[in-house]
Amino acid sequence: MLEKELNSLLQTLISKNYFQGIQWSIQKDNVNYKGKVGFMDLDKKYPIHDDTIYRIWSMTKPIIAFATMILMENKKIALDDKIEKYIPDAKKLKVLQIINNQKNLENLKRSITIKDLLLHTAGFSYNFLNDPIGKEYEQEKLFHSEDLSLKDEVNKILSFPLLFQPGEKWNYSVSIDVLAHIIEVITSQSIFNFLDENIFKPLNMSETFFYVDENKRHRIMTSYEFIQKS
Repeated sequence: MLEKELNSLLQTLISKNYFQGIQWSIQKDNVNYKGKVGFMDLDKKYPIHDDTIYRIWSMTKPIIAFATMILMENKKIALDDKIEKYIPDAKKLKVLQIINNQKNLENLKRSITIKDLLLHTAGFSYNFLNDPIGKEYEQEKLFHSEDLSLKDEVNKILSFPLLFQPGEKWNYSVSIDVLAHIIEVITSQSIFNFLDENIFKPLNMSETFFYVDENKRHRIMTSYEFIQKS
């Protein structure tokens, strides 16, 4: 009964083109309810399967935060650590100041800390945000390449100034990517291997990964951009 009612409710969202398909699961009182409606792909009308693979996008951020807590528990990192302890070039960062349409670079008043990276208070931005630094990221095609390593991407991030002084504001940003590279530096492992060994395998998350093998890509849910019409 619950499955039928919820599928019917979700179908109304699909009919309004908010989503192309939805798969859901609810566990209550040791009973598992689940269902799926819509399609994996709007053009080919592929149905959703139980083993459909979904992009979790920024849900990787709490996973990296979890990995950081593992290192904290093992006394390998601390919230107040300055990031130049792990990435020396971070000492060279500047802060963008725009006064009367004139751009100036200001020295850091204090270092970025691990806590700043976790809280998005470091001063970084994102290439899809409409601020001066986000626009620079996009112009330089930050995170547009599948060939660059995480280290290379972080080095590119550090070549741009910060949007504000560390700790002064909150701004959704690439700070977790910087943190992921710091985990690589500390552990001498790729972030993919560290997560697999310390989180994914222990939790039986056997199909959680950053890259999908060619023979599994037909199972990936197609992503679409929703544009609200005025």
